[in-house]
Amino acid sequence: MKKNYKHCLIDTYCDGGYTYDDYKEWCEINDIEPDGEGSTAFWKWIGEQFENDWGDLDDNIKYSGNNGRCLVGGALGLWDGKHGVIPKIFGSLVEALDKLAKDYDAVQAWETEGGIEFHGLHHDGTDIFFIRPINERRAAGKSDDDICYAKHPYWYTKLYPEYIF
Repeated sequence: MKKNYKHCLIDTYCDGGYTYDDYKEWCEINDIEPDGEGSTAFWKWIGEQFENDWGDLDDNIKYSGNNGRCLVGGALGLWDGKHGVIPKIFGSLVEALDKLAKDYDAVQAWETEGGIEFHGLHHDGTDIFFIRPINERRAAGKSDDDICYAKHPYWYTKLYPEYIF
């Protein structure tokens, strides 16, 4: 039986796994008196951790050798149901992730065996996108439309954890 592979790249939903104890430890290391749990300073610290996480993710992808062109498709979760999106090709994986991550209340991204699954959470629901790296050798001579709408996709290239991190 084949096991589905899913590795979390980033998760900014709620507190993203950061705890008040993490905040207190950071304060202690930096000789700062911690404010109370749920304080503005605590949530500001969590926001700074998310910014650091995004920077780390971008850097890891840039230096992984896996920052080539990619195809993004998916669906928007709106108040009146799911709506498919027209597939789009981006010049790099970092460009696609940075574009997708804008204007969401929270984001989650997982590396899967076929690429990256991205969820953008907002007040109407969740937008779900799939990012697939384009295999340039297979896509040679093909137009962007041919790649976006191929029945036998030219973009198929698997990502594995050692390529990202």
